[in-house]
Amino acid sequence: MAARFLAVHGKRIRLLLPGLFCLLTVARFSNPALYAQGMGAAIQGTVTDSSGAVIPGATIAATNLETGLQRSGTSNSAGLYAMPNLPPGRYRVQVSMAGFQTNVRENIELVVGQQLALNTALEIGEITQQVTVTGEAPLVNTSTAQVSGLVGERAVKDLPLNGRSFDNLIALNPAAVNTTAIKQGASSSTGSGNYFSIGGRRDGENIFLWNGVEYPGGTTAASSTPGGVSGQLLGIDAVREFNVVPNIDSAEHGHRAGGQINIVTASGTNTFHGSVFEFLRNSALDGRNFFDKGPVPPFKRNQFGGSAGGPIRKDQTFVFGNYEGFRQRLGLSAVAIVPDAQARKGLLPNPQTGIYEPFAGFNPAVTPYFGLWPEPDPDGELFVNGRPTGTALAHSNPLSPIREDFGIARGDHTFSERDTLTGAYTADDGVSTTPAQNPFSVQDIIQRIQVLSLSETHVFSPNVLNNFTAGYSRAWYRFLYSVSTTPSGVAPYVAGKPAGQIAIGGGQGSSALTPAGSGPNSGHDQKEITNIYSYNDQLHITKGIHSISTGGWAERLQSNETNANFGRMTFSDLPSFLQGRPSTLSVNPSSAVIPWRIWMGAWYFQD
Repeated sequence: MAARFLAVHGKRIRLLLPGLFCLLTVARFSNPALYAQGMGAAIQGTVTDSSGAVIPGATIAATNLETGLQRSGTSNSAGLYAMPNLPPGRYRVQVSMAGFQTNVRENIELVVGQQLALNTALEIGEITQQVTVTGEAPLVNTSTAQVSGLVGERAVKDLPLNGRSFDNLIALNPAAVNTTAIKQGASSSTGSGNYFSIGGRRDGENIFLWNGVEYPGGTTAASSTPGGVSGQLLGIDAVREFNVVPNIDSAEHGHRAGGQINIVTASGTNTFHGSVFEFLRNSALDGRNFFDKGPVPPFKRNQFGGSAGGPIRKDQTFVFGNYEGFRQRLGLSAVAIVPDAQARKGLLPNPQTGIYEPFAGFNPAVTPYFGLWPEPDPDGELFVNGRPTGTALAHSNPLSPIREDFGIARGDHTFSERDTLTGAYTADDGVSTTPAQNPFSVQDIIQRIQVLSLSETHVFSPNVLNNFTAGYSRAWYRFLYSVSTTPSGVAPYVAGKPAGQIAIGGGQGSSALTPAGSGPNSGHDQKEITNIYSYNDQLHITKGIHSISTGGWAERLQSNETNANFGRMTFSDLPSFLQGRPSTLSVNPSSAVIPWRIWMGAWYFQD
């Protein structure tokens, strides 16, 4: 039996579904986008004797071999027990009962989102006698309705990844397809991250949960998959494992219609562990591209960093940190159609003879604006029907630099067997510059993503457990399209702004020969600042043959968007440009803030 209700209240949207009033009956809130175990796993099963008769009152103790965390429970009258919301890791599970030998299972590996069925048959004997099973228990999810795809710790760390973007491993799930190749580049509407269609849904309908808190993309557009300006989702050494849920069959899932990717970061343990790394790629052995003119364009990529974790106080307090830097200097082969050397002197070819002649209407005031295009190739003259057009090709290899820094700090503290607290702060900051076909027109993406999460687990009794998570996510994103340099004598359309764009419709004698636009694409300048405050709570109750999950979730979304452009001047053809007679001029210098404020909430109940 399951029930789920959703409410959305905002400046522009108000949606109330029947049963919303029941939200007030829930003591705290929980995230319906999480698994029933939150960021953890669960062990459940039946305790019997050698004849198969159930044993009530048996004590089950689970010990995390990495951190010393202990959790205990008791089998009920039906011999059933459940231990939800256990942090992923290696465990020892001990089952004991007076009059029976103690059963110990060693090295049980629990993973995120797992519900492990662990049935135990006790042999008659003294409680001091012990039967130890050292083999690993099978990872069987017999009690979940979800079909999920785990990407475990070994896969995350060991599988080769060009660029070290761990989200590419999502495609290991048979329900997921990487659709990044059909994305129309990084822009103000798509962001920098990779795209995935999960369960046949649109890529913008997925949600990424980082330690139980939403990991946002850089934009507030429909598709906002997280990813840095490098196009990679860095932090592979910080990720322990993640789980992909392609559908929302269960009541505790929701918030988005697509896939839900629950990522759990590494934590400190009782043993100090760390690493230092650097990966290098360069163009030393690269061959020339078909479009390269001259030497091979330079390419150099460095990815470097390290991680470390360990105990502050054994079995009680642990810390973990990770840093990764990304530096890339890539030369891009580009070719642009530009005014040729003669046109820059005020000369155009005669349409009849093809001989360059002084253009009668030439306006000397346009001369500085030729500096918004690169110089033409010496042999780049373009012809139509054997006659020159006044345009030429300009080959170039402009650099496209990328700088990105990723870091995470995490702390875990065990107050007692009943209370544990986890906190983590993650930041990803970067700048990328991509030149257009006209290398003097550049696209800059500046982005900073931050995620803060706090999670507290409290055990009221062996049969009642509560997990509360509070989080804050912030995405600061700027998409700027501008000129890399402004020649002397070129005035902006708006005082105090960069130079606007000049677009020429076509070359002399052929509208198909269009000189590349100088300056930015309408001088596009867009900023997106998004703040997400989330509060979630889950309550797990085991009573008889019932395993009950209930909770609620609330989220406050604040988004501020500013849009402006530096202007676009259009000329119908090259002669009209030489005359200085534009056909259109459009400018939108306004940068008024477009605000978005919304409250979202939901609650669920499932047995």
